[in-house]
Amino acid sequence: MYGIVFLMYYTTVAQAVASMAPSAVISSLLFNARDMIKFLTWYGRDLKLHTGQLKWVKEQMQSNEDISPSFTRYMLENSQSYDLTETEMVFLAGVFFGAGSDMTSASIFTVLMAAACFPEEQAKVQAELYAVIGRHRAPTFADQGSLPRLQAFISEALRWRPVVSGGLAHRTTKDVIWENYCIPAGTTVLGNHW
Repeated sequence: MYGIVFLMYYTTVAQAVASMAPSAVISSLLFNARDMIKFLTWYGRDLKLHTGQLKWVKEQMQSNEDISPSFTRYMLENSQSYDLTETEMVFLAGVFFGAGSDMTSASIFTVLMAAACFPEEQAKVQAELYAVIGRHRAPTFADQGSLPRLQAFISEALRWRPVVSGGLAHRTTKDVIWENYCIPAGTTVLGNHW
């Protein structure tokens, strides 16, 4: 009975986590489930994808091309220092890549959603862009100081719809009664922004 309950629980948790961030679950497992993980559907897919990414960086390094610094390059150059297997390096690099990609795309989508929801403000930002850089090139980081409205629009969009759900931790300074619950003074509270 225990084995069946465990298997049902693991399958449910694995499916839930796999739908959120498949690669990240590997580093967070508290038990040695290396053999079980191989049976999850996303394991092979992510392994193949991330192995390809690691292989690409290796090829770039071996061809003496001038590639920029990256976490994957650092791991490959210092692999002996950390005693990591190739599979461990593959998933470490993949988790960083996935986390960065998710956060970046979510941030961009949030700013685009704000532009669609507030067309008057978007028009003011567009006017600032045309006035500062014109219509024939994209802005660069060198233009950032000259684009205060754009900077404010991006900051406000990310405040309006935070990319991460947990936000910043807060601490109660006195007992708080909320819907028949008492949150004692000194309690750390993380509000779910979503």
